[in-house]
Amino acid sequence: MDGHQSHKSLEAIVLARDNGVIMVTLPPHCTRRMQPLDRTFFKSLKMNYNAACDDWMRCHPGRRISFFELAELFHRAYTKSATHEKAVHGFECTGLWPYNSQLFSAEDFEAAEVTNEDNPAVLVAAVCESGDSVTDPQLDPSNDVVVGERDAEPTTAADCQEETVINDPSVAVEELNNSDMNATPPTPHPGLAEALEILQSLSPRPRISKPRARKRKMESAAVITSSPYKQAMQEKQQMGSKPKDVSLSKKSNSKRRDKGKMKIQSTLSSDKTPCLYCKEPYCDSVEGFVQCGLCSLWAHYSCAGYDSRASGSFVCELCE
Repeated sequence: MDGHQSHKSLEAIVLARDNGVIMVTLPPHCTRRMQPLDRTFFKSLKMNYNAACDDWMRCHPGRRISFFELAELFHRAYTKSATHEKAVHGFECTGLWPYNSQLFSAEDFEAAEVTNEDNPAVLVAAVCESGDSVTDPQLDPSNDVVVGERDAEPTTAADCQEETVINDPSVAVEELNNSDMNATPPTPHPGLAEALEILQSLSPRPRISKPRARKRKMESAAVITSSPYKQAMQEKQQMGSKPKDVSLSKKSNSKRRDKGKMKIQSTLSSDKTPCLYCKEPYCDSVEGFVQCGLCSLWAHYSCAGYDSRASGSFVCELCE
């Protein structure tokens, strides 16, 4: 199965061990090629389920498939898809059983090169520093031999005689057979490897510019029903179930409240809102302020003649 955290609970591991089941997780981001169900079963199940739904809708025109028909339709698709051959082929095509380490080629890992964090510098200038150049002798102006002049050389009597002999069909076939027997296998192009390196340097594969920050621990393939993995899960669960220190939480909450009070006091001590009547700023006043409900200006209780125990909104003399 894949290595999702929902499959790695301690209860599932204990249940599998009690029933003799060995649970193995696959490497991350490989289920597309290594999970047998994804390779052979799910696609067939989807196709058979869609076919069963199509048959049902043809037999019941104008009706919709409800929850009451889902079990029957899924049963038809499952019985057709869950075969012994698909189960065996699922393990074979993924290389799990029988084990086949040569199943995947280098092309299967090409997509991983995009996010590979080992990003070496591409030295394009290395090709130019080698100084090697390939020129065509026919196009090289320094070559004194002209292609057209080779055909214009005078022929001799021996050359004419040789041409007449070659024109004989029997002789030509015999010489062709001899040349095929003595021919050596063609050698690979001497500059093919260098050409591929040049193309790779000029047009490299896309790579990430900077390493990505990992927010969680890197997972790997593991036998999660093994004793070391079970013990690690038990230790992790015990660490997570420890009771929290209430005294520490109370101290942290009190510190937060103290910080909030300090912020309020700092804002009030720097508030320079003046009184509407005497123009004294609020930070220098020892008396309370009241705000007008219409113009939103502030004034001392004594200056505005306002009783703090009175109910209702205050309206200053300018707005009356």
